[in-house]
Amino acid sequence: MKILHLAKYYPPEAGGVETYVRMLAEEQCKDNQVTVLACNKENKTVKEHIKGVCVIRIASPFTLRSAPICLGMIHALRSYKDADIIHIHSPNPIADLSYLVVKPLGKLIITYHMDVLRQRVLGVFYREIQKKVFAQARSIIVLSPNLVQVSDMLLRFEHLCKVVPYGIDYRKYEQFDRWKEVKSIREKYGDRLIIFIGRLVGFKGVHYLIEAMEKVSANLIIIGDGPMKKKLVRQANQSSARDRINFVSTVSNERLIPFYHAARFLVLPSIKNSETFGIVQVEAMACGKPVVSSDLPTGVTYVNRHEHTGIVVPPADADSLARGISLMLDRPDLCLKYGENAQKRVKKEFSIEIMVEKIHRIYES
Repeated sequence: MKILHLAKYYPPEAGGVETYVRMLAEEQCKDNQVTVLACNKENKTVKEHIKGVCVIRIASPFTLRSAPICLGMIHALRSYKDADIIHIHSPNPIADLSYLVVKPLGKLIITYHMDVLRQRVLGVFYREIQKKVFAQARSIIVLSPNLVQVSDMLLRFEHLCKVVPYGIDYRKYEQFDRWKEVKSIREKYGDRLIIFIGRLVGFKGVHYLIEAMEKVSANLIIIGDGPMKKKLVRQANQSSARDRINFVSTVSNERLIPFYHAARFLVLPSIKNSETFGIVQVEAMACGKPVVSSDLPTGVTYVNRHEHTGIVVPPADADSLARGISLMLDRPDLCLKYGENAQKRVKKEFSIEIMVEKIHRIYES
């Protein structure tokens, strides 16, 4: 097949959606012709071939409310309008507008990653555009059954929704041999070590995690960058736990793996439904690590099962978060048990092979 993905960005730009698009495209290009149209954070268009995938990063002269404005997407889509499958990763305003303008011939598939919650005024306008695009879709892929029930947009198109969770190549996390790096991390940060990995934005709830650390006897590594980083560093420096909170800039997936193995567990303290899945949970679980996450009605709790693969605590509650973290730190037996369950769950439910096969069946249908 000729498959065309329309994405907001593509790696090395960091993010769960970007990782998803890359993994899917790289697997699909083994048997198909795969092209990705994405926005470039610079005002120039660049065409690359990365692991068999044709990636066209389209010039973006500016952004509007965090959405890149790259009108070149319309022209680029015209060049690929004969693709068999047009796969839009939503929300993606410029891709939706381009689709409506160009009206390509291929069958439209949408992966719905999250609701647009922050932009109230522009969000109303964009949702009307989404409705027009979604009405032309053959299928809408959602990451968990939970998401369909909490999204007004998905409920409107529930008859088109098909659940296909994120999948990863769990073997590269499980079959790990870089123990010198793990030892080095533990020597630097200690054995009672927990980690957060993600973009430093408001809905991730990292400010609650920093507050919780004042009541936790452990070291924390916060891995990531984003608009809230300066504010979070300032909060950490003013905290009584400042000597135990460490910031590390975003690193590649390969370099992340030793951090997963060095830590006791991952913490995902997100506070809003913008966190629809949390692929970092799956990566930690693949390393045999449990998760402490927030009780959100989205796919977060679909991935991390309370008292089976980790602990689920109320969102936006630093005290409850501190208690959950302390319980896991003080009960290594629970950590081991939940970690083993987590690793089994990844193999059964969240492998890249399962994800690609399910999506391929949707394409064929």
